[in-house]
Amino acid sequence: APKKCPHCGSKNITQDPDTLDTWFSAGLWTFSALGWPKKTADLDFFHPTSVLETGYDILFFWVARMIIMSSYALNEVPFKKVYLHGLVRTREGKKMRKSDPKTCIDPLDMIKKYGADALRLSMVIGGAPGNDIRLYEEKIAGFRNFVNKVWNSARFALMQEEEAVKKAGKKSKKTANGSLKATTLADKWILTRTQELITKVTDDLENFRFSEAGNTIYEFTWNEYCAWYLEIAKGEQQNLPVLSYVLEVILTLLHPFVPFVAEALWQHLDNKSPLISQSWPVVQKKLTFTQDSSKMNAIIEVITAIRNLRQESGVPASKKIHAIFATEKWQHLLNEKREPIMRLARLEKLDIVTQAPKLRPVLSEYTASGVEILLPLADLIDVKAEHARLAAEHEQLLKYISGLEGKFSNQNFVARAPADIVNAEKLKLEQSKERLAKLSHQLKSLEA
Repeated sequence: APKKCPHCGSKNITQDPDTLDTWFSAGLWTFSALGWPKKTADLDFFHPTSVLETGYDILFFWVARMIIMSSYALNEVPFKKVYLHGLVRTREGKKMRKSDPKTCIDPLDMIKKYGADALRLSMVIGGAPGNDIRLYEEKIAGFRNFVNKVWNSARFALMQEEEAVKKAGKKSKKTANGSLKATTLADKWILTRTQELITKVTDDLENFRFSEAGNTIYEFTWNEYCAWYLEIAKGEQQNLPVLSYVLEVILTLLHPFVPFVAEALWQHLDNKSPLISQSWPVVQKKLTFTQDSSKMNAIIEVITAIRNLRQESGVPASKKIHAIFATEKWQHLLNEKREPIMRLARLEKLDIVTQAPKLRPVLSEYTASGVEILLPLADLIDVKAEHARLAAEHEQLLKYISGLEGKFSNQNFVARAPADIVNAEKLKLEQSKERLAKLSHQLKSLEA
């Protein structure tokens, strides 16, 4: 203890009796906030707990002291697991500090501008355990767009339900919807994918893979539910019970990430009790249709392939075109789903045959499910320019593959490089060779 004030020299000094060292005080937190030293109901119920979540930079300063203090005062360790998240950094990698306003993003400003849910998502997705998070306004704005997507998809479902209520003459959307039953291929596919979603997200959360869980829900909602199921449902007979069931599962899984919008939409869906009180979704085996799901994947593949061919060749998305599918295995299925294929691929004519006709010039591609797609090019593109573009990419890819193969012929690289780097390079080589084969096929199909 000091004998005099280091600033003024006075010996008339006393220690403040009501002050604890910051980290000593913080070490008491697990039990002092629960009524200790009295034996309260809260202390009995909440101590010890299961998980502590904190930044890795205060593992010694805080976590260690909490364990020591709790062990000393209560003779028990205060938590079983510690989840260490990363630090929040700027786009350039600087640590955000309250003491340096230039490095900080004010969360209250971001909430006003983009909403609390968008900010929450931007802090979770992309932040692997222990890795630092780079936070910037454009990232938050991007997740605001996703939250809007969820809202708009729910609005679509609500509009369909309102129509069903009017037609049925019933007061409740739930009673107007009817029972949950898959009636179309798209229904069976989305229900199967939903059960897979529940399994994956539950496993990720139980194993502290919060970023992966959030990203899985994001991809499913945007790419499968919105981009495919809702678009297909606009043309086929709509199945409102399936539409509502999948949406409610999405909202329940999203609730830990976007609680405000999820809760608001839940109430709009005619649910009486709040979302936060609902049980976590469980997998229903009766809603899994593996074979039908693979059929739907084949349809998605052909539509995606047509879209990619159009985009790569500069064919306007608005222009309706002619397509030919050559397949024996999927011929009946593709004929059955002709309407959504033509609508979503923007086709004016679709021929489905067992053997591909010999056409030149033509854009063509094989899907993973074995369907050969041919797009006759009459008056669609500049064939010479497209051939030149593909030839240039082909030549560039050959050089890239040669460089990768050179690495693997170097024994020092194979023996000394970390296994993850070697495997990553192998994957690049495999993907490049697949792309090269595709380019070779396309170049041949363009030749007159």
